[in-house]
Amino acid sequence: MSSKEYKETTGFPNFILILFLIQFLFFVIYTINNKEDKSLIYYSIGALLLGVLLFFMKLTIKINNQYFEYKMTPFVNRKILFKDIKSIKVIKISAISDFLGWGIRYSKRYGWGYITNSDFAVSIEKNNGKKLTFSIKDRDRLNEFLNNKLNKSVA
Repeated sequence: MSSKEYKETTGFPNFILILFLIQFLFFVIYTINNKEDKSLIYYSIGALLLGVLLFFMKLTIKINNQYFEYKMTPFVNRKILFKDIKSIKVIKISAISDFLGWGIRYSKRYGWGYITNSDFAVSIEKNNGKKLTFSIKDRDRLNEFLNNKLNKSVA
């Protein structure tokens, strides 16, 4: 990675993945012990599939002098040109109180959020007034990058 680009990838908190694994095991054990009712096998398969999806779901942000790119694999892959950004800043967030959880969430205060395993985020306000928020791990490195490389491009 060059100094002209900032790139970071974050994933979901491990405890969420562990909860889905426990739920899957509970459903399997219950289904095995209950020989008459096998309906929970569908729930266990659903819990397993959702857990696998969350395990592989990652948020990647990439920032350079031309654009801000974000990907929430496998759902979202978008770029925002810096000429369309009014402001960009690093903020402290709480996934629970600000967004009511993790994933692609909406907050009246922060707009659409792509929230993963972090207490910090980069908040973007576009020229049209729409807000977006993305979890980040390394706030110091991102702040340094924004201060050094993008001061002239973004307010």
